[in-house]
Amino acid sequence: MKIIGQQKANCKNCYKCIRTCPVKSIKFEDSQAKIIDNDCVLCGKCVAECPQNAKTVSSELDKVKQYIADGERVLISLAPSYVGLFEMESPEQMATAFRKLGVYGVSETSEGAAFVSREYHRLIAEGKQRSIITTCCPVVNEMVEKYYPDVVQYLAPVVSPMIAHGLLLRQRYGQDVKIVFVGPCIAKKREKNDIRHDTKIDAVLTFDDLVVWLDENDIDIASCEKGEFINADPKVAKLYPIPGGILKTVKTLGDDNNYSYISVDGIDNCKELFNALSNGSFLDRCFIEMSACVGGCVNGSAKGDRARNRFIDDLKVRNLQKGDGAEYPDYTDEVPLHKDMVSRHGNVD
Repeated sequence: MKIIGQQKANCKNCYKCIRTCPVKSIKFEDSQAKIIDNDCVLCGKCVAECPQNAKTVSSELDKVKQYIADGERVLISLAPSYVGLFEMESPEQMATAFRKLGVYGVSETSEGAAFVSREYHRLIAEGKQRSIITTCCPVVNEMVEKYYPDVVQYLAPVVSPMIAHGLLLRQRYGQDVKIVFVGPCIAKKREKNDIRHDTKIDAVLTFDDLVVWLDENDIDIASCEKGEFINADPKVAKLYPIPGGILKTVKTLGDDNNYSYISVDGIDNCKELFNALSNGSFLDRCFIEMSACVGGCVNGSAKGDRARNRFIDDLKVRNLQKGDGAEYPDYTDEVPLHKDMVSRHGNVD
């Protein structure tokens, strides 16, 4: 499935998407800019940059609507950035909004993030990797696997919170449920189809899709009553969508085994660090949180409203979590979280 498409446009003398692409995966052919799908990492920069809105993003909204029409039990895995990106008095209003759309239940992906944090901490305690890069961001993972073969060894061999949550929900509710991830990221659409875990998530909707769906049904989240999520409070793991959030969650689990911690956001900064790791000019024993989007997931490529102030959205996420202090949620479930990271092809230079 082509995730980012291109409508015919007057591309001559523009080239903005070509200039902004961090991995040079757009070519100019027959007077049109064309994405080289196998090289693209789905960062979404070209979608935002195109002045003619000629870049299109595929949607599975009709597929999800059909699940509901067919009477399937649809469970929503809701990315924690929703707290910053939608206007509401209480997060529980979002649960009600989804119920009005006909879903069976809504669970916060932060639950999966808590399990991933526990696995990151285990890797830190084990101490076998010289440095460890978090593998929550699919754009980061794609960039390393496609363009930085020397850095693959530093990727944590761990699935993302989305996949972990899918595993958890199937374990709790049965293999026949339909699990739909909803979040601010275009690249999650390809991650869902990765053959290493392609049975865990049935569909991915972006927050752009969600805005359309809510508008179609005249649902105003801020006017909804408080509902209930089907998950326990993920507590500190709700900080995952903002810079430093993963680090804080992992730190609540205890000893750092003499690893340093650093947070890197923004695709250009990520590339700079990849190059440092490749040429050996970066410190050993470092746990590295990475996000391709400047400001983390609250500034994602399909966040619903590109005009939003990411600093205010960041604060909304931080302020919601304050009541939980630095507590790690008490989960007893066990889910398989291992993922083999591989070098694929290419060179970004």
